[in-house]
Amino acid sequence: MWGRILIVLAIVFVFDTALEFQSAIRKAGWYVTYLDWFALSLDGLKTGKIWQPLTFQFLHGGLWHLLGNSLIIFFFGRQIESNFGSKTFLKVYLIGGIIGGVLQIALGLLSPRFFGHPVIGASAGAFAILTAFCVLDLNARITLLIFFIPVAIPAWLLLVFQGAITLIGLIAPSERDIIAHGAHLGGMIVGFLWVRYYVRGSGWGSIPALGKVSLPTIVLKRGGRPASSRNPSRPLRPGIRVVKEENHDDLSDAEFISKKVDPILDKIREQGIHSLTDKERKILEKAQGKLSGK
Repeated sequence: MWGRILIVLAIVFVFDTALEFQSAIRKAGWYVTYLDWFALSLDGLKTGKIWQPLTFQFLHGGLWHLLGNSLIIFFFGRQIESNFGSKTFLKVYLIGGIIGGVLQIALGLLSPRFFGHPVIGASAGAFAILTAFCVLDLNARITLLIFFIPVAIPAWLLLVFQGAITLIGLIAPSERDIIAHGAHLGGMIVGFLWVRYYVRGSGWGSIPALGKVSLPTIVLKRGGRPASSRNPSRPLRPGIRVVKEENHDDLSDAEFISKKVDPILDKIREQGIHSLTDKERKILEKAQGKLSGK
């Protein structure tokens, strides 16, 4: 799903650029009208354009704006999706964007001078995904390129840095600053609340940190090739369950992977690794043992 979102963002950007170019060449107001309809603004909502909290997330103000959001979705979005499923990823992304946009509009009501400009960009949804990833494991190591030099920092530091920039933009706004800090904050709040109430349920102690989850440490790719997996996941619900062991010894390795493992991998891709049952987890553990024994 994250890949499809990136494709849609790229297609819309190409269309935006072509329309803006044609508008400039022909000295027509097409592009301005286009933004009036699909960018998020208080005037647009007042005139009944209720689709704007969704459509503004697919527009961008330039190539660097698009690349910045796309990189966040690429690096962090695919991790969230691989562990919690496409539907959950899409919900967090879109709801983060919507709430972020609404918060920016609310700030515009309080201070039109600093926050009343129309809003475009996928930043709010992207920040929801980034925040969710960081909060799932505050100690996860993230490598950033700073002046083309790779620097590894803990996730909590990235979260604090981005949060500080957002808060400074809100507390000490500038008329020259066109960044929608309110939208960023709204997205971050959604990412935080999703981890706290959806993933952890009753509180911070409900799941272990990233890399310490009681799950198989190896997820198989089709063809039997192992790939390491230390991503966050929801825990199993509390309770005692008795799982009857199945005997797979009569199957060859190829049959075992084809008949037993592949359906589980399909389920992980569609619903996320948290959806697996005890029985399915044991099958993955057995598959790991088969591969490590070779």
